[in-house]
Amino acid sequence: MKQSNTSKYAYLAGAIDSDGCIEITKGQKNDRPNPTYRIRLRVNQFDGRMVDYLYGAFGGFLITSYNKLRKKNYYTWQIECNKAYYILNRLIPFLRIKKKQAEIAVRFQQHINKRKENTRRGIELSKKELELREQLFQDIRKEKHIYIPCAVVETKRSESSKKKICDSPNIKE
Repeated sequence: MKQSNTSKYAYLAGAIDSDGCIEITKGQKNDRPNPTYRIRLRVNQFDGRMVDYLYGAFGGFLITSYNKLRKKNYYTWQIECNKAYYILNRLIPFLRIKKKQAEIAVRFQQHINKRKENTRRGIELSKKELELREQLFQDIRKEKHIYIPCAVVETKRSESSKKKICDSPNIKE
């Protein structure tokens, strides 16, 4: 049975929300005057079946690594730049937890694509351009650390003393 595109993207969104990573990476190559930034979409799993499926459905590439603590291999599906941009545009309606990260990454790649039309590789970027890229890089990093837990706090041993404390904007009481 052939899977619809909608269900493929919904499945990927669930994988990204639970075990995935949406990031803007930053590096510096010796022969270039500017740092290089790129968007990256990634899913890590100890069971390789999901990453095999993602590779077959969306392309990209696979990485096998060894986890010393668990003493076993883990597998990574990864896709970058415009391919990640294409996928993220279709994932946004399905994402719950990492939607804001996806929106930042899409905005970043849209900006890069507009800029590529007017510049050549290896040309030094303006201070304003570098500041914008760095700001989006920092924005997505900050977004990764936002989590306001919803907890039940017990002040005494009786059931009547339990209080629900929930400041999370995503949880309605």
